[in-house]
Amino acid sequence: MDLIIILCLCVIATLKVTIQGHFAKKNVKTQADAVFFNGLIFFFTALMVIKNAFPFKPSVFIFGAVFGVLSVLFQLFYIKAMSCGNVSLTVMMVNLAMIFPIAVSIFFYGEKLNFLRFSGLVLTVIALALSTGKADGHIDFKKWLLFSLATSLINGAILVNQKIFGKTVWGTESKSFVAYGYITAALVSVLLYAVISRKGNGITFKIGPSVFGFSLCLGLILGVFQILNTKAIATIDGTLLFPSYNGGSLILSSLSGILFLHDRLNKKQLLSIAVGTAAIVIMNL
Repeated sequence: MDLIIILCLCVIATLKVTIQGHFAKKNVKTQADAVFFNGLIFFFTALMVIKNAFPFKPSVFIFGAVFGVLSVLFQLFYIKAMSCGNVSLTVMMVNLAMIFPIAVSIFFYGEKLNFLRFSGLVLTVIALALSTGKADGHIDFKKWLLFSLATSLINGAILVNQKIFGKTVWGTESKSFVAYGYITAALVSVLLYAVISRKGNGITFKIGPSVFGFSLCLGLILGVFQILNTKAIATIDGTLLFPSYNGGSLILSSLSGILFLHDRLNKKQLLSIAVGTAAIVIMNL
């Protein structure tokens, strides 16, 4: 059952990345574009689950609000890291944030990291490293390192926050958690866009039905993913969940890139898919 839930998470995440990647490649050029579009996605996610914000639950709100603020910061630093460095290296750095919730799972909640899971974790890290491409010639290494490390730490904080929430007495309130999180994220995005636009940096793409259609679709997908993900973090050992999810997402996103975004993978990246598949199989023996 755990493997089925993880597979569902990988499929949903890949669907979101594929749709978002299709839109972003054509339309998102600046920080203002990203803040505006992500804000719309957060808004539709919040709208999807807003009824679960009532009656108000203060303890759940605290965890959700932290999640929401961190989600906005994550998107900002992620864009910055990708803009001044190699995209695939940035993705790898972000995915390595799984180390933080795994450490919390082991040292604070007594979850076991047996030999097979440890081997699978090592193979997952190897698969992530193999999936990277050559560094771009225009890379600003110091800026990239700063932004990518910040992005990875923020991602780790998001996952740890979800892990701690899942282990509290309020851990079953995943829909309320998501509602508070994305209401906060939407409001923070509005404030942030207001600050950016006051400096004369508005969006560069034309607002039309397609923008709202994409953001609505992504908002619904994101809501489903986070509700399921929050439940999974609360019920599945982190030593199994996080490496399996990262490995599975790597495989499916690579295949999706080939089929729908016309990506071309080199031999090393194809090997990363094989290593990632082996990692998932080993961890689930």
